[in-house]
Amino acid sequence: MPFFLALALTWASMPLVMELAEKMGAVAQPGGRHIHARPIPRLGGLGIALGLFIGWPLAVGLDSRLAGLILSSLWLVLLGIIDDWRGMKAWHKLLGQLAAALILVGYGFYSQWAVNPFGGLFYIDGLGAVFSILWIVGLINTINLTDGLDGLAGGITLFASLFLALLFAGAGEWRAARLALVLAGAVLGFLFYNFHPARIFLGDTGSMLLGFTLAAITLEGMAGALSLVRILVPVLILALPISDVLLAIIRRRANGQGVFVPDRGHLHHRLLDWGLSQRQAVLVLYGGTCSLGLLAIGLSGINLYYSFTALLAGGFILRWLYGQRREVA
Repeated sequence: MPFFLALALTWASMPLVMELAEKMGAVAQPGGRHIHARPIPRLGGLGIALGLFIGWPLAVGLDSRLAGLILSSLWLVLLGIIDDWRGMKAWHKLLGQLAAALILVGYGFYSQWAVNPFGGLFYIDGLGAVFSILWIVGLINTINLTDGLDGLAGGITLFASLFLALLFAGAGEWRAARLALVLAGAVLGFLFYNFHPARIFLGDTGSMLLGFTLAAITLEGMAGALSLVRILVPVLILALPISDVLLAIIRRRANGQGVFVPDRGHLHHRLLDWGLSQRQAVLVLYGGTCSLGLLAIGLSGINLYYSFTALLAGGFILRWLYGQRREVA
């Protein structure tokens, strides 16, 4: 029920969010690097935040840990609103992201123990907190930089959160699985307005929120001791956007550009340059995310029931994507 509630709240709030964005002037104008042909309101993350902040307490119950997640998410939403409305310097945003990560880590979203591959556990003290901060800030900017086509960042987050929910449920991490399902519901409600041709964009309000919540949910699912498998499986599910951002950093440094200077070298830009339409390029990247999610399920070692469920669902998803590809070809 929290999944459907988050979906319904986000979907129902979007017309109001669009009206608010237009009144504030938080509108993406066409031209330059942008490929849309008309002004489109931003602030789509506001509707997603509404679905999350109501759906999460219903899914897992409101406690201090969830209060920390909501508080840090709210801080990031406010940061995104300012950026979408007035604009912010990149390093100002980075400082704000670090503040959100510190708030979340302060509420216990990190591990002080790691699994020793030769048996037992070893104490990592503050290294677990450092890892969590780097993971949070890295994933915020990964999803933020992925948000270049209608429905791309939202769709990748939707499929990633569904696969994470399956993985965490199979591992008995039910709290993380429920948080991920609520995120999937909220993003799905948004995608009704954002899939090409988009009527509203995520804006930094939404893209930073999605990256942040994905990071928080994976940290929740890693509760207890860190291990190589617990780290690599979420990375594998999100390997497409992560690798795209890493290549962008290498490319920009090689060209003597700043890391935060935008360019047209991202994977989705390459797909457009190869002659694919926006919808085709997005569907190709959806398919890649689903394939990596299925691979992660296979490598995770969760029980047969969840593996079979994921494979069956993945088969239907890939079949639907193939049908969509033929329709838009």
